Amino acid sequence: MNAQKVLLLEDEAIIAMDMEMTLEAQGYKVLGPCQSVAEAQTVLENDTPDIALLDVNLGREETSFSVAIKLHEMGVPIVFLSGYSPSVVDVPEQLTSMQRLTKPVNEGELMAAIRQAGSLTPM
Repeated sequence: MNAQKVLLLEDEAIIAMDMEMTLEAQGYKVLGPCQSVAEAQTVLENDTPDIALLDVNLGREETSFSVAIKLHEMGVPIVFLSGYSPSVVDVPEQLTSMQRLTKPVNEGELMAAIRQAGSLTPM
C-alpha cells in the first residue's frame, strides 16, 4: 500500500522540517515541504496530495490562498496553519469552512486535524 500524501506549504524552514519528520514518522509521505506558492504549484503539476497543510502567511506579502483555492477545486482537504488570529486574516469566502490550527501546533493537534479533515489514516 502507498502512504497517504500530504502537501506541506510552510515558509519557516525549522517548522517545516519538524512537521515533515512528524508526518513521516506517522507513515505519511510529504510532498515538499514547499516554502512558496511557486514551489507548491510545481509540486501540484506533478502530483496530487490526499490532504494539504498550508501556512496562511508565507512572508513577502504572499499567502497560500491561491494554492488553497486550486486544492479546494480539486477536492483536496485543507488544514490551514497560522500564527495570526482569524480576525487579522481575510480568508476568501470559499475557504472559510476549512480547518485552522494556531501555531505553534503540537503533534497531537496536527494528527487529529489531518484525520478530521480527510478521514485519512497512514498506510
